[in-house]
Amino acid sequence: MSLHFLLDIAIILIAAKLLAMLSQLLRLPQVVGALIAGLIIGPSVLNLLHATTFTVQVAELGVVFIMFTAGLEVDVEKLKAIGRSGVKVAVCSALVPFIMGTILSTIYNRGDFAIPGNVIMQNCFLGIILMATSVSITVATLKEMGHLNSQVGNTVLAAALLDDIIGLTSLAIISGTADPSIHFYMVILKLLGYFLFAAVVYVASTKFLRWFDTLTGERVDQELFPTVGLCVCLLMAYCAEHFFGVADIIGAFTAGVIIRQSGLDEHAIHACEPISKFFFTPIFFASIGVKMSLTGIDTQLLHFAGALLATAVVSKVVGSALGAALSGYKAKACLQTGVSLIFRGEVALIAANKAMSLQLLPPKFFSAIVLMVVCVAVITPLLMKLAFYGEKPAGSTPEA
Repeated sequence: MSLHFLLDIAIILIAAKLLAMLSQLLRLPQVVGALIAGLIIGPSVLNLLHATTFTVQVAELGVVFIMFTAGLEVDVEKLKAIGRSGVKVAVCSALVPFIMGTILSTIYNRGDFAIPGNVIMQNCFLGIILMATSVSITVATLKEMGHLNSQVGNTVLAAALLDDIIGLTSLAIISGTADPSIHFYMVILKLLGYFLFAAVVYVASTKFLRWFDTLTGERVDQELFPTVGLCVCLLMAYCAEHFFGVADIIGAFTAGVIIRQSGLDEHAIHACEPISKFFFTPIFFASIGVKMSLTGIDTQLLHFAGALLATAVVSKVVGSALGAALSGYKAKACLQTGVSLIFRGEVALIAANKAMSLQLLPPKFFSAIVLMVVCVAVITPLLMKLAFYGEKPAGSTPEA
């Protein structure tokens, strides 16, 4: 048996960590460092490693862990409390990018870009990728400026979370219709069936965990509940894809939400976060960089990447500002909300990776999406600092 995969993993982890540290020094998210690390060690630059069956499977497990830990951070009670303003911002900041992204794909998805298959689904997938928002940079910037607990800050955090939920639900629907032999109504029925299944798992696992918690001590809980949480995550990821035709990442995300609602999520977070952060997450994002090919970058691709970047920025600013305006925010608060939701990160890359596996995303689109994510990581904090320029830190809440 060849043990070369051990060397591959070591190279990925070392490169991802070094570039992640450099990204932090530049005040960029570690995701960007891991992406660039994968690009450098992959076939495009140093050619130290290629995607193998093993690394692909580990990367898939990595994205399952990422989505599980994301679900663990979802506070349903806070979602209930955000009110109409957060919902309006979330819906508009998801709908406008979806429409603009779909139109952009319709314009470019032809000629050298096009791949055989359902063109409508391909175009819609780009719109879904632009729906998602990552708040890693936003939170750090808002915290630095003292506006994290402001009205805009709270709205942005709530809207970003709802954006991801809307995007993941849309991803489940589009992924389910990837098979032309499956009708749309069957996809909806399967999705409803999955939500019913998730509700049953939620009730059963919550009652079991709370009952078991009353019988055991803290030490047993610390050892048992992370294992139970991981089992729920893996089983729901498997069942979602195998039985309901819903992406495995949806199952993992739902499992995280379920464990969070049990009230015993701290043990799962304590156990899962380190292995996800230091092992699976860098491997997943580095694997995306490995898949990206610089040899295919030409004038046409750069032209599309520029158009995609402009669409990504404008669509979020317009959509989010529109939602804020409908909620009665003043012009400056609308602009602040819009620029704070520009950054696309983990969920956008996960959706793009899923689209590639389903052959619903032209390879050149994938490279452009990675370039877009890197660029908005740089642009977002700069635009946020301009939008909040001259404003006192919260306590001073933007007027609505």
